[in-house]
Amino acid sequence: MTELRTLPVVFSGDVADLTELAYAGMSGLAPRFREPDLITWNENCRLYPGRGAAQRLDDPRVASAFASLMTNTGPALRNLKQRAMGAPAAG
Repeated sequence: MTELRTLPVVFSGDVADLTELAYAGMSGLAPRFREPDLITWNENCRLYPGRGAAQRLDDPRVASAFASLMTNTGPALRNLKQRAMGAPAAG
């Protein structure tokens, strides 16, 4: 396994920190999903909400959801980062 370089995800208990928490968690997803051991662990974890989705790509609803994720994740992360840093959201 290679070294993961992601932001720590720590919740202070203050609701004002939720955007930073969400950004840290979401920005760390891509590096984690490049690790085969973590992919396997997620697929076997009953609490992982995406468990088994990759095996159902023949379902048009699942394929559409993946397409939507691919289209919207980048813009969503940029917006979330701006909000976490206190800047107004773009567009």
